[in-house]
Amino acid sequence: MLSLLGVAVGAAYHVVSAFAQVLAPLAGGLATAAAIVGCTMAVRLLLLPLSYYAIRGQASQARLLPQARALQKRHAGQPDQLQRELAAAAAAVLQCHVPAVPVSTPRRPPERPARP
Repeated sequence: MLSLLGVAVGAAYHVVSAFAQVLAPLAGGLATAAAIVGCTMAVRLLLLPLSYYAIRGQASQARLLPQARALQKRHAGQPDQLQRELAAAAAAVLQCHVPAVPVSTPRRPPERPARP
């Protein structure tokens, strides 16, 4: 685990060092700090679309929550029916196709007849 982080830290070090060398004529002694801020801003900009999609997903889940709670109360003892209804409600709210995955229930092995 440590070697995996070591590779990422080493790569980040080289990127920030190269950026600091480019900024050295402009920023002087603050080149390293400016390079860290610049790299941080670049990473944040790269992650911005993922943040946007996460917020959109949370908003759609919030719209689905009241229906999901009502369906959980209605189908408390029927997990298969609950899953089908939740998938249908999600497809209607999210306006997409959500495949219904069957819930696997544990099955008991067949009983063997008692030996005489």
